[in-house]
Amino acid sequence: MISSNWLGSTYMKFNTDFRDSSFKMAQFITILEPLEKFLLDSANKFEQVDNMDVAIAMASGILNKNNDKVEYLTGKAEGAEGDRLGGKLEGTVVNGEFELSKDSKINTKFGTGSAELNIPYSKETLREDASSGNLIGGKVEARAQETSYVRTDIPYMEDITVTQKMHDFSSIVGYDEYTAKVGAEYSSRKYELLLEKIDVPDIIPYFSDHDITIRLELGVGTYGYKLHMGQEKGFYASYEGFGGGFFLKPEKKE
Repeated sequence: MISSNWLGSTYMKFNTDFRDSSFKMAQFITILEPLEKFLLDSANKFEQVDNMDVAIAMASGILNKNNDKVEYLTGKAEGAEGDRLGGKLEGTVVNGEFELSKDSKINTKFGTGSAELNIPYSKETLREDASSGNLIGGKVEARAQETSYVRTDIPYMEDITVTQKMHDFSSIVGYDEYTAKVGAEYSSRKYELLLEKIDVPDIIPYFSDHDITIRLELGVGTYGYKLHMGQEKGFYASYEGFGGGFFLKPEKKE
C-alpha cells in the first residue's frame, strides 16, 4: 500500500516537472529566432559601414541628428594613487556616436589606444584591489578602427553588440575584474558578438539568480592568444592566421 502510494506520487511529480521544464526550454529556444534575424541585419549593416566615409554619411543621414556626437582628440592620463605603482593613459583620435533609432546606435572610433599598470605594494591596497576587481598587473590595447552596432530591444537579454575591429592589438598579464588574464594577440580584422545578460530559464538552479554574458570572437590575420580564468572564463587562439574563441561571464541579476 505504502509502496503504491509512493510510486504514484513520484510519477505525478515527474510529469509535473517534465511539463514545467519543457515549457521553460521552449521559452529559451525562442531567443534564437530574433537573434538570427538580428545577425542577418547586422551583417547587412556592416557591409554598408565598412569604411569611415560611408559609416559617417549613413549614420548622419538617418533619423535624429541632434543625438549624434563626434569628438576629436580625446583622452586622459591618471597616476596611481595610494600604495600603488603605475598609472593609466588612454586616447582616441575620432570618436563618433550615431543614433539610428530609439533602440539602436552605431559607435565608431579611429586611432584608439590605452595602457594601464597597477602594482599595489602594501597588503591593504592589494586586498582592496582584489576585492574590488581592480587591475593588478598591466594591460595595453590599440586599434586603428572600431565600429560597433548596438541593439537594446532584444527579448530575453539586455542588449546585443556586433563589433568590427581593424588592426587590433591587446596584451594583458594580471588580475582584472575578478579574473586571471594572460595573453597577447594581434588581428588585422576582428569581429565580435556580445550577448549581454542573457536571461537563462531557471531549470538550472544557479541561473535562478544569475544571467550570463557571452562574447564570441573571430579574427583574420591573427597571431597570439589570450586566456581568462575566474569570474569570466574563455580563450582566444590563432591557427594559420585565423583566430577564434569565446568568453562566458555569469552576472548577478539586478
